Amino acid sequence: MNEELDSWLVVPVEVLRHAIGLLKIDTDVNRRLSLINIDNAVELVIKTYLDLPERITGISVSRKEFTEAAESFPKLLIALEKYTRADIDEKDLQYIEYYHRQRNELYHKGTGLTVSKRDCERYAEIAKRLLGEIFDYDIDLHDLESLKTIPVDDLDMTIRTTNCLKAENIFTLYDLIKQSAQGLKKTRNMRMSSDITPS
Repeated sequence: MNEELDSWLVVPVEVLRHAIGLLKIDTDVNRRLSLINIDNAVELVIKTYLDLPERITGISVSRKEFTEAAESFPKLLIALEKYTRADIDEKDLQYIEYYHRQRNELYHKGTGLTVSKRDCERYAEIAKRLLGEIFDYDIDLHDLESLKTIPVDDLDMTIRTTNCLKAENIFTLYDLIKQSAQGLKKTRNMRMSSDITPS
């Protein structure tokens, strides 16, 4: 893991870590939210790269060209291909566009689209490669520290379950996955279900 994160990468990396954290409890809702967040992270990485000063990236994109590219995701990918010095795999770009369309179905149309954990993990790996190729940043997709930022309120659980967890001082996803199934069964007023079984 890199020692220090460049300030322009803080938000994209946080969003990607949050997306990965959501997959620790495997539910339909968490997978959908994870896909949306991974796509947001990918878009942030690309926009950040194209918008940074030439002194940082070694590329010069005019304000007009950046604004036009930022208006549509396909144009953003074209601009990335045009300006990047990185060796981004064509297959990764195809998957990025595919997953972005899936994200649009979820985010803009609100369809009940089912997202597989495998798709989320694949897209996260692509996002990781993109960060590595463009910014020479290696993110650990299995970093448990990032789970400390995800409150149990954000998980797909009933209010009763969430309240029971909080009563046991379990406030984040990190706190939850440290618990054993046996320990959770002993939690007062808790009904064990697939909602709270850590993967």
